[in-house]
Amino acid sequence: MYLKNILNCLAKILAILNKSPGTIQKKRRQLMAIMFTDIVGYTAMMQQDEKKGISIREKHRDIFSTLSNKHGGRILQYFGDGTLSIFKSSINAVLCGIEIQRAVRESPEIPLRIGIHTGEVIRTANDLLGLTVNKAARVASAATGGGIMVSSTTRDLVGQMEGVRIGEPKIVRLKGIADAHQIAPVEWQ
Repeated sequence: MYLKNILNCLAKILAILNKSPGTIQKKRRQLMAIMFTDIVGYTAMMQQDEKKGISIREKHRDIFSTLSNKHGGRILQYFGDGTLSIFKSSINAVLCGIEIQRAVRESPEIPLRIGIHTGEVIRTANDLLGLTVNKAARVASAATGGGIMVSSTTRDLVGQMEGVRIGEPKIVRLKGIADAHQIAPVEWQ
């Protein structure tokens, strides 16, 4: 009886694993540029004027959706006042970020910070995983409102582009990630 119960439990576990979209055989590794955006001071904005905060968030999402599609990006997730998207090209991610920052400067201005990191991610049917994703989020948190920060990997892949300059890198500690990392601001005309 005991052995039969164990075999039944194992059969159920295997059935769940075989149906799960995140099982090992359905995971794929891919090189991608990951972009996070975040509205600076959004919680305080919502406390002061909820209607304005909601309006600002909708403007951000409209701009983000339009420009991500234009630059070949794919939005994976909206969360509160932020976004997570992927790009097949670091250059397209940076160009998209610049265009987003230009658009959110129009009234009413949105104090948006953007972070971009490029690396290998693990994709499942429903998720994006790996240190690259975590690092991109931390790079975004190091940016200021109105700014774009990129990791050293993204900086190296972007190189030099007309009208765009990657500023002086700085060495920082990124929360929850071992060692020091270089990040740099994107400057544009």
